[in-house]
Amino acid sequence: MKPVFQKIISADIGDCFSACIASILEVSFDVPNFHSDDHSSWLMKWNNWLEPINLQLVWFPFGFEPMPNGYAILSVSSALFPEMTHAVVWYQGKDGKGKIIHNPNPSDPRRNNISFDDYRLIYVLGVLDPSKSVGVSAMQDTET
Repeated sequence: MKPVFQKIISADIGDCFSACIASILEVSFDVPNFHSDDHSSWLMKWNNWLEPINLQLVWFPFGFEPMPNGYAILSVSSALFPEMTHAVVWYQGKDGKGKIIHNPNPSDPRRNNISFDDYRLIYVLGVLDPSKSVGVSAMQDTET
């Protein structure tokens, strides 16, 4: 995981989720911001974008048991925009303990110290076809 910070801090078109995807995949910030599109179809658009690299986003309510190990995106209540959510990078260890390891908003006064009461959903990057490798390196090749 390489921390990437969001470029747009806004209630309507913020790109915190895109920054989390870029951080987890360890790619440049040249990932789409589907939150600026129709909010009802953003998850489908993310999954269409991730499909060529053999990944998909799957979501669970936070606290789902057992929580999958590894990196994920945690949706939390926004500190800056009431009634909105914010995305941060979560890491769940093999010991069953998880924590926020990256907040892509440098203006968030909470940084990584977000109250458990603010946790909402967890988005996990799942492999579409386990018989194939994940193609993040192929995605990086197209960035040049």
